[in-house]
Amino acid sequence: MACIGSTANSETTTITIKHMKKTILLFAIIGLLSFNTQQPKTVTITFTLDEVQMVYDALGELPAKKVEGLRNKIVLEANRQLSDTTKKK
Repeated sequence: MACIGSTANSETTTITIKHMKKTILLFAIIGLLSFNTQQPKTVTITFTLDEVQMVYDALGELPAKKVEGLRNKIVLEANRQLSDTTKKK
């Protein structure tokens, strides 16, 4: 009889482990999807050209691997806006 009890207990443990694995997988999928579906919030700030240069220079004092993308974005956007104003004249 001890064998029958241990077999049932083993089956229950196996079912519980499978259920736990499915639950963890479900939570992981929900977590990943929730991060990917959120739209980043944006802020629009108006700076003078001198202020943009000051921010750009200040970012240059930080480690490049942290700010190079942001500095590049500043250059591209400033050039786009400045070229738009020269075309309108």
